[in-house]
Amino acid sequence: MRKLAFSLLFYVTVLFLISPMATAEEKWIGDVNIRLGQKNLTPDHWKPVADQPMIGMDIDFGKESWPAHILLTLSGSARQASEKSSVITGPDIEGSTSEFGFGVKTHYLYEGFNPFLTLGLSWTNASLTGNPDTTGQVTDKDNYRMGIFLSGGVTYKIMEKFNVGGEIRLLRNSEVTLFGETGDADYISYSLILGWGF
Repeated sequence: MRKLAFSLLFYVTVLFLISPMATAEEKWIGDVNIRLGQKNLTPDHWKPVADQPMIGMDIDFGKESWPAHILLTLSGSARQASEKSSVITGPDIEGSTSEFGFGVKTHYLYEGFNPFLTLGLSWTNASLTGNPDTTGQVTDKDNYRMGIFLSGGVTYKIMEKFNVGGEIRLLRNSEVTLFGETGDADYISYSLILGWGF
């Protein structure tokens, strides 16, 4: 599946570069959007800190006639809990993730509405803090684990500049190892989008 995603991103990029519609005179457009919401990680590995508040930023840009734009994405999430975990014990457990990636985002604007799909590759840093052997608080990290993200959503332009909308995003194929337990940082996230266009 990763080979498929790499191939798709490569061919889409080449298509944009050779597209006869994308003339040098055509202006660049795009959006800078903030995502606020919740990231629901795989419960088997992350419980009781699987459901994490999240904040992120997406930047997409491209020529006005392109059917899809280049997408850069960044997000972070974290949660604390005192319940028992299958990986480590309490009393205070904290789980967090940070993610950055790139991909493509479809571009279609109709009367202010922009329904969109995204697809890309991302790298996740995962961290878990707790008390695995009753000797004290310990933090374990696993960094730069690659996965594949895809999403769907819609935004609406207010005064032709400001964006408001929502998105559902999935991450798959991201393997992480924390405290000797192999799992993943896969998730489904639900986000409110606030931003502006240029």
